[in-house]
Amino acid sequence: MTKAELAEMLGQAAKDGTLLTDKHDPSKLTTTHPKPRTVIALELAPKLPEFFASLDFDVTYYQNTEYPKTPDYWEITPTSTTFSVPASGVPPHSPTPTSQCDRLIVVSGSNQGLHIFGESSTVIEQKLHDGQLTNPQEL
Repeated sequence: MTKAELAEMLGQAAKDGTLLTDKHDPSKLTTTHPKPRTVIALELAPKLPEFFASLDFDVTYYQNTEYPKTPDYWEITPTSTTFSVPASGVPPHSPTPTSQCDRLIVVSGSNQGLHIFGESSTVIEQKLHDGQLTNPQEL
């Protein structure tokens, strides 16, 4: 898959309203969750179709060994300063973001299908070091 093909697929999923699940939607922050989560930046969430159409990001594809049935894991790094902090981390049982995420992640889960969330590049590096993420490929 090329970067342009991925961008088209993600842009369409965003337009269809299936890419951003309630758990990662900043407009749903008041609904707390028992586990840590991330939310997409409030400024970015409604502009996901335009963001993907712009191609203002780099993509690295990995295989996630923790989910062998749905191993696709795309790391998206915004290249525009407009979305240099594309998501935030939210602690368990809290409606308040407390940390910054510098990456977007797209996975295709067996239950949720294709969906997006935020992550820190240091967490991704640790997963790569631990062997959870393998076979990195730049798109």
